[in-house]
Amino acid sequence: GRLKMAFDRPGASTTSPRDVNVVWSLQDAPGATDEEKWRAVKESVSTSVWFEGFQTRIKSAVISFVQDHPEREIHLLCIRGGPITELEQEAMSKIVLEVQADMALYQIHSRIKIELLTYSEFVAIFGDAP
Repeated sequence: GRLKMAFDRPGASTTSPRDVNVVWSLQDAPGATDEEKWRAVKESVSTSVWFEGFQTRIKSAVISFVQDHPEREIHLLCIRGGPITELEQEAMSKIVLEVQADMALYQIHSRIKIELLTYSEFVAIFGDAP
């Protein structure tokens, strides 16, 4: 198997000036409880230009891999984290459905699975960063 990484993060070159009012962290989130703050970050980020671009970039990466390896089963690994990674994970099912619909137009029927791992599980499988 191969490990191909596709990711993005707020603050990277993909950041949009239109996202100036987006709440990116729990420390900056409104709310009295941790649950309210968690929800506030997810709601804010979900409306950001960055998040729309994130979904497009991940979808493009998956489509590219499917086109290069149509016979392979693809595993999308999502690592557990904070509210933004949780939002990304929630978007993955929609991304997979869109990839499969797009690929079906070309008679490519992709097998894609989403797997949720902790960072420790990821390191145990693939090793630590160099």
